[in-house]
Formats: sequence, structure tokens, C-alpha cells
Amino acid sequence: LYSFSARLFRFYRKVLHRDFVADWQRFVRSHYRPPKETRYREQDDTFFTESKKAVTPVEEETVKGFYNLVYAQLLAEKNIRALMAAWCVHQYKAQRPFKFFHIATLYQTFLRDMNEETLRKIEHIADIVVNNNEKRKKWLSALLRVKHDASFRDFLIQVMREQNRQNVAEPVIGLRDYDRYFLSDGVYARETRDLILISIYEKLSERQIVDDTDVPDEELIEETN
Repeated sequence: LYSFSARLFRFYRKVLHRDFVADWQRFVRSHYRPPKETRYREQDDTFFTESKKAVTPVEEETVKGFYNLVYAQLLAEKNIRALMAAWCVHQYKAQRPFKFFHIATLYQTFLRDMNEETLRKIEHIADIVVNNNEKRKKWLSALLRVKHDASFRDFLIQVMREQNRQNVAEPVIGLRDYDRYFLSDGVYARETRDLILISIYEKLSERQIVDDTDVPDEELIEETN
């Protein structure tokens, strides 16, 4: 038997909404850890065993008994944001459509207590990166190097300088906004970075924009928060 908090229950009820459940289940199922002899084929969401003579599907009831990293992290109240970011990048590289940023915002709102305005700022930053064909690769590379507040600030400065060069009337973020939304208690640089990446790769996928910036999975799943 498992016990979980009321806010985890509220989050889970939200992601089972018809608008989100398909992508949520794809994310969860890709994080089952089956026995060594069992394999998972993401293209058709199939678990199977394979021998020289035959490929045998695994019964769904058996699958439910496998260890699942997402469920384990949620029940232990550990952060799954990095798993989300890595999964979204993987879907983009595999050219599989996905809609996941709203699920990430639900997670951050219900289980990480992130300010909704911070989430709006994050999506705005992602829009700016995606819309700038000239600077996108450079900014993505800078974003992937973010591990602490100083490197995140350096990334934002690059974006702000370009907006100033273009005489943008309303810059993405000012110093007061930075202090208010990204240096507040409980907001971490890697957390913000991963959320921006989720939004960026969802938008790149939607617009069928090809980007070849190298994103090592281990860089995303290195979890500290």
C-alpha cells in the first residue's frame, strides 16, 4: 500500500485530464524499469520479450508490477523535473510530437510551489529563443551550461543584450523581475533552465524547426534539487 499527499493527488487528477493524459502516460511508461529480459518499444508503447523463435508481448498487469522511476520519485517527494526535461528533448530528437509544458507547469505549481508569473516569464523567454533563428543555437548552448545562478544570469544577459540591440519596447525581463521571480526562495537555476528547455523543445517540435544542438542526457538528469 502507498500513501500520498493531498497535493500529489490533486496534481495527479489534473494530469489525467483528457488534454494531458496521453503525453503523461507516454512519459510515465518510458520510465518503467523492467527485468533484463524484457524490452520496451516506445514507438508503439509495447513491452515484450524476445527469443530466437518469437517476440512475446508482456501482459499489462505484469507491466504494472515493474519498478517505475517517475512514481517512485513522486511518492518519495523527489523532483521529477529533470526527468521531464530529458524526456521532452528525447521526443524532439526522435521527431515524436508532444505537448508537455503545461504538465510541467502543473507539477511546478502543485508540488514545487512555483509562482505562476515565474512560469509565464519562463515561457516568454522560450518564445524569444525559438523565434531568433540567428541566436537560437548560441543561446541553447549557453542554457545547457547553466548549473547555478551566475551562469543562468549570464544566459539572461545574452538575451537582454540582443533585445536592447533590437530596441524591443518591453524587454523579456528587467533586474527587478530577475530578483523577484528567479532569486526568490525555492527557485533554482537548474530548475528554471529545465523548464525553459521543456518549453523551447515543445515549440521547436510544434513548428517543425530542426536544431542540432547536442544535449547529453546525463546533463539533464543530474538531479540535485
